Amino acid sequence: MRLLNPISGPDGCGTCRFFVAATSTVSIGDCHIARPSLQDETLLGIWPLVRASDYCGEYERRYTEERRTLCPAAALSAA
Repeated sequence: MRLLNPISGPDGCGTCRFFVAATSTVSIGDCHIARPSLQDETLLGIWPLVRASDYCGEYERRYTEERRTLCPAAALSAA
């Protein structure tokens, strides 16, 4: 069974599931909530650059996956 546990921290871009940190300091990164916009001449996709402290109305908390196994007695009582 997999459980999702929210990552602690303020509800800003830095804890959003769509935030991808650009550096190891995690103070700035890309917002991947939508597809990247294409640049005219290079045809490279660019995501919006945001600070970890920024926020928007489409915030979704990032979750970590944690595997947990049920003991047989708990599995039988759950069925």
